[in-house]
Amino acid sequence: MANSTTFWNSVTGYFWQEEIPYVLGMVLLLGLLLFRFRSEDRRHLYNTLGFFLIALVGQFLSAVVFALNMKTGAAVLHEASVIAGGVAVIRLWGSLIFRVLLPAARLAPPGILEDVLVMLGYIAWGMVRL
Repeated sequence: MANSTTFWNSVTGYFWQEEIPYVLGMVLLLGLLLFRFRSEDRRHLYNTLGFFLIALVGQFLSAVVFALNMKTGAAVLHEASVIAGGVAVIRLWGSLIFRVLLPAARLAPPGILEDVLVMLGYIAWGMVRL
C-alpha cells in the first residue's frame, strides 16, 4: 500500500505544477467566452478544447511515465504535451481577439491576418520552449 501511495504522490507531484490551475482557468474562461459570443464556431471550439484536453492527458501520462522511473521518456512526453497545450491556448486567444474583440470594436481585419499572426504565435511559442 505504501508503494502505491509513493507512486501516486510521484505522479501528482510531477503533473500538478503551480501554473496548472491558472492555465485551466484561462482555457475555461476563453472557452466560455467563445462559446457565448461565437456560437457559429462551436465545432472549431470543440476541436481546440479537445486538443487541449489531449495535451493535458499527455502531461498526466508523462507523470505516470516519470513515476515508473523512465525520466527521459517522461521529459519528452511532457515537453510535447506542453507545446501542444500552448498551441491550443494560442488558437483560443487568436479566436477571441480576431473573431470577438476586433469585430466588436468595428475592426474587421482580413482572415489571412488572423492566420499569419496565429502562426507567428505558434512559432514564438516553439522558440520559447526551445
